[in-house]
Amino acid sequence: MHNGNAIADVVTLHDDMHCYEIKGENDSISRILQQAKFYNVAFRKITLVTTAKHRASAERLAPAHWGIMLAYFKDKKITLKYVRPTSANPYYDKKLALLTLWRSELAEVATPIAREKIKKLSRASLSNLIGEMLNKDDVSRQISAQIIARKAIQ
Repeated sequence: MHNGNAIADVVTLHDDMHCYEIKGENDSISRILQQAKFYNVAFRKITLVTTAKHRASAERLAPAHWGIMLAYFKDKKITLKYVRPTSANPYYDKKLALLTLWRSELAEVATPIAREKIKKLSRASLSNLIGEMLNKDDVSRQISAQIIARKAIQ
């Protein structure tokens, strides 16, 4: 995210990209304060996955819209349990979220909107154009679709 300022541990791709930040027993939960600045603008859903050791800190430090899951061992396997559900992210910025895409992907999303302008526009300009023309749901679906297509090509 944001030119490498933050790297999400796991992202699931559906209609919304859902970011999962994992903090294990020996990790510092306080790092989420810095990571949240980047994740909050790029993901509509964010969940912190941690252990019982960090539960109190997680509940105190994670933004209120972040979900919190606890990971624990049960029957020799890891089990995950939500202790706080993910809620609507009030900081999501569709124009900044679009910058997770490559220029070629942005151009593909923008083609039905402004076919004649695309070749001359930068990534930032394409992001702004798309963000002005599409709602948050459509932007989120387009980002997921482009990233899924990227993985299929590789």
